[in-house]
Amino acid sequence: MPELTEQQIKEGIADHSIAAITLDTNVFDRYGCSLGFPVLRKLDQFRGSDIHFVLSDIVSNEVINHIATEAEETGRLLKKAFKDHGRRWALPAVDRVPAPGLRLDDEPRQLAATQMANYIASTGCEVIAPTGINDVTAHVLQRYFASQSPFESALKKKSEFPDAFALCSLESHAHHENIRILCISADKGWRDFCAASAHLVCVNDLERALSYFNETGAAFAATVVGLLRQGASQELIDSVGSALESRLDDRDFHADGWSSVEFETEPLGAVAQLIRWDTATPPVVVAADEDVVTFSTRLEARVAFEASFSFSIRDAIDEDYVPLGSEEVSTEEEITFEVVITVARNMDQGLDVAEADVALSQVTVNFGTVEPFQSEDPTHEKY
Repeated sequence: MPELTEQQIKEGIADHSIAAITLDTNVFDRYGCSLGFPVLRKLDQFRGSDIHFVLSDIVSNEVINHIATEAEETGRLLKKAFKDHGRRWALPAVDRVPAPGLRLDDEPRQLAATQMANYIASTGCEVIAPTGINDVTAHVLQRYFASQSPFESALKKKSEFPDAFALCSLESHAHHENIRILCISADKGWRDFCAASAHLVCVNDLERALSYFNETGAAFAATVVGLLRQGASQELIDSVGSALESRLDDRDFHADGWSSVEFETEPLGAVAQLIRWDTATPPVVVAADEDVVTFSTRLEARVAFEASFSFSIRDAIDEDYVPLGSEEVSTEEEITFEVVITVARNMDQGLDVAEADVALSQVTVNFGTVEPFQSEDPTHEKY
């Protein structure tokens, strides 16, 4: 169906013609597939209500794959770090093995599947499979050969099959239930498919979509953001600052720069120097009840980044790379981050922040020109 205005979506929710909400895989990816992130967790607000949270079986399995793939990579790096550290200090073999609690010997996909199953159970989500009454194989193949969305792109036509099965099964489910489903996706293929569907409506932002169901908390959230902009609540400032610090600690950035020789980079750390409280954007309410309101806002901050550059040069004779040492460099950058805050409505005893969590997109930091030996004192005698 043609793209609806915000007002038309709200009217559809009010008259119950929009009776379900679903997410594309890229929505989970935006939050690093962290299923405990507040915005994803708050989909439990629809449990037992007239609005159903549904997921395509395709999307569910893609999220499982993304979690498992990342877990495999972090596990590999952790095992390597233990071995390298043990070799460096000649530790016995028993001390070169990570603790069992890290679960490095468990099957990543099985752990990811359990994590997803727990999320589905906790949110009351219904998983829609492209089988049985929603068997859409013939419909998908028809769209494929007709080059209809999401198969318009000849370059990646075959890679769109998962999206096609997800969308067609969701459309089939909506048709049989005689409802419309609000689909959250930043993918053009999803938007184009929904634009031609009588049962699917697409918006690209989850927080904004959730705000359509939670207008009752808007005035309260605006009051809290006003306090944030003024720096009038120390608890709020401390909660947001701590959430940003925690996110910077566990999220690597990409370090880049220029050098006259080959180099590899390793991020060492990032520390917030200043949060510009007056830049807080208008709140978007993602959940609200009689006790608490959860909303998101965006802020700007100045962050100090530190990285290590390891240099090498190629030997023209044997074509090996000869190491030239490393340099640790730092720089400061302005970033924009999103924070999701849950606040108690009762402010008789002051503002009570129940939770604050930061979502941060991948940051690329340019350290400018970095050369080998640049930190050495040129006046120092080496011999």
